[in-house]
Amino acid sequence: MRLDGLSVPVKRYKAKRAETRSKPQPTRRNEWWGTDMTKFYVQGLGWLYLVVVIDWYTKRALGYSLGIRPKTDLWLQALHQAVDVACPAGSRSEHVHLMSDNGSQPTSTRYETILETLSIEHVTTSYNNQKRNADTNQDYPHSALMGMSPIDFEASLNQTQTAAV
Repeated sequence: MRLDGLSVPVKRYKAKRAETRSKPQPTRRNEWWGTDMTKFYVQGLGWLYLVVVIDWYTKRALGYSLGIRPKTDLWLQALHQAVDVACPAGSRSEHVHLMSDNGSQPTSTRYETILETLSIEHVTTSYNNQKRNADTNQDYPHSALMGMSPIDFEASLNQTQTAAV
């Protein structure tokens, strides 16, 4: 079809990436968040979709949403929960960056508009890069957290900040 001029050209979108090609290394809470969706099958129900937002510094799950349809609303519910949990005073002063893949939900106009309203900078991974936004378990001990789980690490941060005051 291409040789006969019958194919339609494929439009390629350029990913909105951070300035570096390597994965960002956060230095504080609420600097870099990651979000992603997974699906799993439940006998008698069918496929369920889970969207999670995590803080890359503490590895803590800040927001999640579970549903039977992989719609933008599911992603927005997880995002709003994350903002409510991590930024009770509002996200505008936190300078949050949110990394996601290039799926249709996190790149939808509605999702992008909400991120802009919340002053959250949205950065997408490069195409076919599964590991760029993949830190998603809050109970698992991470080597990046000196062998502590995200919950234990965050508790130690809170103790350190309390002791400093």
